[in-house]
Amino acid sequence: MSNAERDELFQLILGRTTTKAVERILAAGYRKPRQVTTATIEDADAFSDGTVILDREGEAWQKSGHMWYLAAGGYIDKGPADFLPATVLWEPEATK
Repeated sequence: MSNAERDELFQLILGRTTTKAVERILAAGYRKPRQVTTATIEDADAFSDGTVILDREGEAWQKSGHMWYLAAGGYIDKGPADFLPATVLWEPEATK
């Protein structure tokens, strides 16, 4: 977490009761990253186009259609088990 991020979080919490602080943090967009440890092809298909994950080796992947593209270039046409466990960094629905 950068100093700017720390300062922003501090400002969200400063002078607030716990409930108000939580409401402000969630309203600012905080969501705990979702961990995916097991999945099937059907589970991978359920991710929306644009979903971004961080794989077990620390590489970022983005889904497009039925393919997963490596942020550094390249793609994978294998099942999701090839890069699990993973952390979901961004899902298009989460931003709506």
